[in-house]
Amino acid sequence: MILLLTGKPGSGKTAYGLTRARELLKKGREVYARGVKDLDYDKIGFKHIPKGEEWESYPDGSVFVFDEAYDVFPSAAPGSRVPPHIEAVARHRHRGFDFILICQQPLQLHWFLRGLIEEHVHVEKAFNSRVTNLKSWNEYQSNTKAESSNTKRWVRDKEIFEFYTSTVMDTSGGVKIPQWLKYIGILLLLVGGLVWYVKNSFESKGKPEQAEAGQGASTSLRATAAGVAAARLTAAEYAERAMPRLAAAPWSAPLYDERQPVAEPELICMSSSAGIRGDGKYREASCTCMTEQGTKYGIPYDVCVSLSIDGGAYNPYKRPSLPPVQPVPAMAQQQPVQEPADLSLPGTVIAAGGGVGGNPLR
Repeated sequence: MILLLTGKPGSGKTAYGLTRARELLKKGREVYARGVKDLDYDKIGFKHIPKGEEWESYPDGSVFVFDEAYDVFPSAAPGSRVPPHIEAVARHRHRGFDFILICQQPLQLHWFLRGLIEEHVHVEKAFNSRVTNLKSWNEYQSNTKAESSNTKRWVRDKEIFEFYTSTVMDTSGGVKIPQWLKYIGILLLLVGGLVWYVKNSFESKGKPEQAEAGQGASTSLRATAAGVAAARLTAAEYAERAMPRLAAAPWSAPLYDERQPVAEPELICMSSSAGIRGDGKYREASCTCMTEQGTKYGIPYDVCVSLSIDGGAYNPYKRPSLPPVQPVPAMAQQQPVQEPADLSLPGTVIAAGGGVGGNPLR
């Protein structure tokens, strides 16, 4: 395996690379690392490789983690002479070697090595939090801004930062939420809770006094609890609450647990298999999901394909579609009904053709 990890400084690419390497370490593999800032080799269980160019001299089945990998495999002009230690990477499977290469840009690596990449993961961070987006390809990708059919979210484990010094801890190069923006967000949540409380108070008028008092107290407690909880959340915690419990159900995120939603998300997924396009070019299999609002929603590829074929999961929160109520036509005014004659009265005669009296009609 040759895994390439790219991303901006502080995006979490080193943390992800060390996490992948630790998984191999737990399987009994020897892991050798180089270039990771202040890495505690004894604590993490890795070994140091002083000269990356000498990787062939290490035991079969070794795993190599090269941060700032361009120091070992520097870029060169296409077609130029390939150094022996780079050319030997093409035969890494013969001895069971695995490589985890970390750098900022894919073009920083040697042109010969790029053609050997078996998995390319571009790491993107959101708002300096522990939540990271991973875009994956099964080969080298020169344009890391391109769409990927395999995109997922990854939450960095706090434990991994105990083994090395992360760039984001030393500099402020990452994207951060301004402090004043945090305060505005908290204020908007509190104001929204107050407006919701007042609105429900007016709507509850006319109900029994006891029910009104109970509803008002319950609403007040919920609004207050929501405001206090929001005020205590950090940016990382808020991002975690926005992650759905189920990949195919956006509404399953903890963020919706304490709120009254005004919309019920729906996913519309479309997949296409690999093959030759109309223009004669080969296209990889892909799958994309959109919400009912037209926004793109990233979920694992296999889940996306399943939804596009079998449809979505049953949503118990979706209101059923009711047929429109037909207006009831006004009933025609009834004509007064004449009371029948009392046949028990003496001297009364009823004849065909109408007429009531003491003498029969002629």
